[in-house]
Amino acid sequence: MSYTLPPYHFEVYCNLIFGGRLSQMLSLSQ
Repeated sequence: MSYTLPPYHFEVYCNLIFGGRLSQMLSLSQ
């Protein structure tokens, strides 16, 4: 089962894992 995930899926998984903390840090950086 080899397949490539779209870029946005990675962000969605990060949000699920980190609870959106990654998005908050990116927002603070900008």
